[in-house]
Amino acid sequence: MPVVKPPTFNELVKTYGSTKAAVVHLLKAGFSAEQIEWKMGLPYHRIRLYMKGIEPKRGVLFSEMVEVYERLAVLRGKKGKETQLAMFFQESKLTLELKVRFTLGIFTDEN
Repeated sequence: MPVVKPPTFNELVKTYGSTKAAVVHLLKAGFSAEQIEWKMGLPYHRIRLYMKGIEPKRGVLFSEMVEVYERLAVLRGKKGKETQLAMFFQESKLTLELKVRFTLGIFTDEN
């Protein structure tokens, strides 16, 4: 009797065209959000967003923003801080909105 191996999450994404569609398929197949997180390695908050029909924005990860803040906190000199900020703001994946939010220290909408 042959053994059938279930598809990997990457294969599901390839088949369905997007991560969101693959997660929706798994949910319809009877998987819970916790099972998808555990078996597929997808962050729980993204699964919950997909369940509500929301596609997360692409761009800079929150962890990257935290790293920049941590580097700025360690640096003492003005020149070093200016260099770090200049390198961060020159990244092409940053939108103007993200740059302003980073400068103001506000990452989420208030409502």
